Amino acid sequence: MKARFQNGIAAMMARGLPHVMVANIAQQGVAFIGVLLIAKLLPPDEFALVRIALAYAAIGTVLAAGGITAPVLRYCADITMSLSERRALLAVGIRRVLVISAGVSVGALGLLLAWPMDKLQAGVFASYVLQLPGLALASLLLVYLQANQQFKALAFYQVAIRVVTLVLTVGAVYWFGLAGLLVAAFVTAYLICVPLLTLSRPLFRPATAVAVPADFSSLAFYSVFGTAVTALGQYADVIMLDFVGTQKEMIAVYSLATVFFFAAVALGGAVQSVATPMFTALIHDPALFKKRLVRWSTLLSVAAVPVAVGLVLLAKAIETWFLGDSYAGLSNILAILMLKFFLWSTFAVGGAALVGVGAIKQGAWIAVFATILTVTIGLPLCERYGIYGAAWTQVLVTVVSAVLIWWVLVVETRALHSQASRASGENG
Repeated sequence: MKARFQNGIAAMMARGLPHVMVANIAQQGVAFIGVLLIAKLLPPDEFALVRIALAYAAIGTVLAAGGITAPVLRYCADITMSLSERRALLAVGIRRVLVISAGVSVGALGLLLAWPMDKLQAGVFASYVLQLPGLALASLLLVYLQANQQFKALAFYQVAIRVVTLVLTVGAVYWFGLAGLLVAAFVTAYLICVPLLTLSRPLFRPATAVAVPADFSSLAFYSVFGTAVTALGQYADVIMLDFVGTQKEMIAVYSLATVFFFAAVALGGAVQSVATPMFTALIHDPALFKKRLVRWSTLLSVAAVPVAVGLVLLAKAIETWFLGDSYAGLSNILAILMLKFFLWSTFAVGGAALVGVGAIKQGAWIAVFATILTVTIGLPLCERYGIYGAAWTQVLVTVVSAVLIWWVLVVETRALHSQASRASGENG
């Protein structure tokens, strides 16, 4: 089994694992520069409105994807499936995503019509609702390429997409302001699907009908449930600040700090994207599973420290010499959020391991509890302390999440040991 694992790692390296790591850094850097330029070009209140809309869009994208990404990742990473079977299963997922995303978009537009808000806010929100099918499809295609370990091609396309998006959106904002940003974002949401479809090559008419796994729909249900709740927990801070009536200028400062935070998380996400299929391959070797889990978690936690310090220093420099007084306090808020980043780094690989062994239900319930806790303690803290209350809420909830995820990991690892022991006994 160890030799098989080593061969799997060698195969991932040959397919471009280093390219993924470099590409994640590059694309996050490009996206980060784009957000900074947009923050510089737009008035703080308009920038805040866009970031609030993006928070809702992130949750909407999860709902629009219908959880299909989880079973596609789970089964298309299975080395026992042929390439044609994987492509056919992807086609099944695409059909379902398109139907679900269309329904979610129509429902969201209906809510916008019924909800009282000013025309500018309604227009911004509606523009992001119309992007949901494209965003959901892109997320599915990216997960499929990740499961197939097409790392080199995936790295190239992701960086290219980021660069094109940067040029289109920043240019549009420079010439046409907020309206230009909304149009450019809509166009790119669908434009990025073209190269991803070309690369993944879904098989809509296979020679033989694909056998959809029996738990395909149940995995999707628990995934969309857990992922939507997780997304709500991730963006609840911005939503709560808007709900309690925090000044848009302060929300702009906080939301820009979260851009730094998510840039850091994306670096860990590169590790997660590789770890998930790796842990799936190790479910029959619990000893090696545990060893790799501890090693990868330790390395990511250690790497988080210089990343956090570097980003806070960078934020201070940008606040002082680039953005000016409109974003005063940016580095202070980010310093608090970097505490959350370090805590997240201690269990990020563990979260990927849970997905890898199919323990999605447990992760979903942890996400539910964390989100409930976020809203319960976050609303009064946001109302009383504003953006600082939102930041400390994130830290407190992440401490609880870390404890719960590691507890579930201990239970699941013991279960893997028991299954391996029974299998060994039967073979003996």
